[in-house]
Amino acid sequence: MKKNEQQNSRLEKLSVFFGGKNFSRLNLYKTERKTMKKLLSAVFTLVIANSVMANLPASRARIDVSSNKKFELFPVEGGNMTNIIWGNQEDRKFAVFGQSGNLSEDKWMEVKFSFMSDSDGIVSLTLRGMSHRSKDKKNRNILWVIYDAVEINGAKIKNGNFSKARNNRPTSWSGDHTLYITEGEDFKFGAAGVKSWHDKTFRQNIAVKKGEKVTITVYAKSGGAEEATE
Repeated sequence: MKKNEQQNSRLEKLSVFFGGKNFSRLNLYKTERKTMKKLLSAVFTLVIANSVMANLPASRARIDVSSNKKFELFPVEGGNMTNIIWGNQEDRKFAVFGQSGNLSEDKWMEVKFSFMSDSDGIVSLTLRGMSHRSKDKKNRNILWVIYDAVEINGAKIKNGNFSKARNNRPTSWSGDHTLYITEGEDFKFGAAGVKSWHDKTFRQNIAVKKGEKVTITVYAKSGGAEEATE
């Protein structure tokens, strides 16, 4: 007997045993059971993902400014910045940094950072996200920050709204061009932005003058978070 005939014969016997209506119900039950398993698996995956997100802090914008050990930088009172707190003690006077409050994924936040220099010169301005590690992981978690625009008083910045680009890279900025964004966001300024986290930054050099207050204003929001795998 051929394979198809054997299967048809088996189905006929089952149909007779269970009764026509009951057999149809049995098939429906099996189909619904498979569907329910898939649904429960999807719900479980979503619960796990939400649990991971719940264990991660909100993203925060972070600005680093460094003179590359050439001259001292000073935080300004109320300027939301401080000298760095890592590295050699003697080198900390050459760099300042500041962080925003918790960012939302739905709303742009305006944050201001201010500092001064004891000399004319060039400093590097770095856009990044906060540093965070889970207790059981050696690598940092990825806390994304989306920057829409950067404005500066007391110095000059180029392409602050990231609208100018060449080969899909924002001109005047160094960074990962794959994190240059032109779609999917409701930009406040221009039609582009950049996405960064602690280890993926965007940087630009700016000229500062001795004793002149420099205020950096950024517009940023959270780009979500990813937990480190190890």
